[in-house]
Amino acid sequence: MLMVRSLVEQMIPAFCSLFMGPWSDKFGRKPLLYASFTGYICVYFLLAGISFASTKFTLNPWLFMFAYAPVMFSGGTCALITGIFCNVNDVTTEKNRAIRMGITEGVLFAGIFVGSISSSYILQWTNSSTVFAISGLSCLLGLLYIWLCVSETVDCGEFEGSKFRELFRFDLVCDMVKTSFTPRPDNRRAIIWLTLSGLVLSLALMEGNMTVFFLFTRAKFGWTIREYTIYESVSLVVQMVGSLLALTILKKFFNVSDSMLTALAFGSDCLQNVARTLANTPRDLYIGVGLGVMKSISGPMGRSVVSNVTPQDEIGKIFSLVTALESISPLGSAPLYTIIYSNTIDTFPSAFNAVSTGGTFLCFIWMLIAYVLEKGLPRVPYNNLQET
Repeated sequence: MLMVRSLVEQMIPAFCSLFMGPWSDKFGRKPLLYASFTGYICVYFLLAGISFASTKFTLNPWLFMFAYAPVMFSGGTCALITGIFCNVNDVTTEKNRAIRMGITEGVLFAGIFVGSISSSYILQWTNSSTVFAISGLSCLLGLLYIWLCVSETVDCGEFEGSKFRELFRFDLVCDMVKTSFTPRPDNRRAIIWLTLSGLVLSLALMEGNMTVFFLFTRAKFGWTIREYTIYESVSLVVQMVGSLLALTILKKFFNVSDSMLTALAFGSDCLQNVARTLANTPRDLYIGVGLGVMKSISGPMGRSVVSNVTPQDEIGKIFSLVTALESISPLGSAPLYTIIYSNTIDTFPSAFNAVSTGGTFLCFIWMLIAYVLEKGLPRVPYNNLQET
């Protein structure tokens, strides 16, 4: 059931996002946000209804999978992330884009933290139907906020015909692939692909690591679910607060470039994985949390690097591609990490952490190369360079 849910929530929306990103460059960012929020509103209220019905009748558990069907057609998280970061890119300049994207990522982490902590108490005090209903109402409030307070950032102009029909044009996907590989001046294509490769690989490593990390802590340190939850909560708070502070200090006061900040984030992630690999006590894992204080800014900083070397009318195509690749990459890394852990649990149970160390170090090297290439770029915005 979890595998089917992953297919519905990740694979199919990732495929849909390949069409949605290029479409948003022509017809706007808000429709992506409308679609994503509407999909999740339907999901949560369907889950609330099915959960309530299950208290009255004996239901087939597969019925819960039916509730996730709206995500298949709304783009899910892929459309949400693409729409959010494209909108942030449209309303910012190269000077303030990195900090704004960092704040956006921090708010997402804050939402995950608050939801994770509060949901267990709400479930304890009430029931699962209430938890799902509150989630649906939260998404509804988000949809109302987008409708009333968020302005469209793309000039759609006059268009004759059906915009919905334009969404399913395969030539837009071909154009997205062509855009991603098109030659660009001053090594910009190399910078884009070094950054995208780092973002996709680091997320795949993180998701694969999460698949078996609890099993590792339970086997080596005898941790319970409660101890593991405390560790994850501390890690989330440290990353959220530490990354925002580091971003503010390094970017605002020392003017460190986005590519170097991304490299530092990958380096911080690598150090945390080293600490996990060598950990002999739970204290070592918490030391690793401190070493990984900057790891969460790799996503927004990487997207900022890409947006700085990509024309405004192409950013939706690039962002939708990276979001799609990020969504499907865990489907390969999760089984791989499971195989590694299963075959090394008796000899070297931390082997999967060593794999993460090597992978994040590779991401760090890629971003250092991107930083060196970025140093040779003209000091003018890319759109201005095109006009000249």
